[in-house]
Amino acid sequence: MARRRPTGRPIRVRVIEVDDTGPIQTATIEWPEEPPPQLTLRHRMILAIVQRRYPNGIPPGVGIADLERLVAQKWPAECRRHSVNYPQPKRDAVKRALDRSAP
Repeated sequence: MARRRPTGRPIRVRVIEVDDTGPIQTATIEWPEEPPPQLTLRHRMILAIVQRRYPNGIPPGVGIADLERLVAQKWPAECRRHSVNYPQPKRDAVKRALDRSAP
């Protein structure tokens, strides 16, 4: 199954192998590495709260609900620190920020 790519800009790919023995010519190609998604200010704020509480990494027993409560407690102070007034993030936003920051 082919990978779906967004249209709009051409992408250079490396052709590894071309098979023209059948009625349809096929090619094996190598897609370039995609850069990791950029973190938004909200994601960076969530990560800052979590990393200040757990500087050595999140322990195994801590769940998303615990992190959501932690972020809810510290969110107003973090908003004042960055001079913004964002609504408190929900559980999905906390999980998404942690997922995007993972190497």
